[in-house]
Amino acid sequence: MDRIKHTVVQSAASLSNMRAGILKQIGEEKGQYGYSEVVNACGLSYAKLYSEIEQRHEKEQEQYYNADGTLLTKEEEIEWLDMQYEQEIEWQKSCFRIAAQGQVIQGNIPETPTKEIEELEDAFYQARDDYMKLYNESKQAGRPLALQNFIFGNSRMYEMLNRLGNLQERVK
Repeated sequence: MDRIKHTVVQSAASLSNMRAGILKQIGEEKGQYGYSEVVNACGLSYAKLYSEIEQRHEKEQEQYYNADGTLLTKEEEIEWLDMQYEQEIEWQKSCFRIAAQGQVIQGNIPETPTKEIEELEDAFYQARDDYMKLYNESKQAGRPLALQNFIFGNSRMYEMLNRLGNLQERVK
């Protein structure tokens, strides 16, 4: 029973669920959110999940297991988290690309903004790195990790993303 209690089932949705919870809270507080908040929420979600993994593995008296019963290592959990983050980036880029292609078809924009899609990917990786730096600083100072209003990428990218998001909502 002890082994069952300490079995970690790696959820493919844990990062997305945490990001969605953060964005829901922002939406309730501000009434809306933009792509800048999406990028920040993803970076914060990564750092928080990383923190949970670290804390779980620091407790040497507790051992955690894969669903197949093998001992779960910290490295395996971080590898899984990295994979989730990469999938989240691909999902966000795909959503942006689909919204842009719809607007191209409708004649609202001349072409799919591929440069902005590439910049969006870079922004997500920068967010992860900056939130991990913030996590390490917060851990040393004994402060909780919190959402910041960092700007990753440039304003043109966010302007395009937010505009496409708003156009997509009006079409519905």
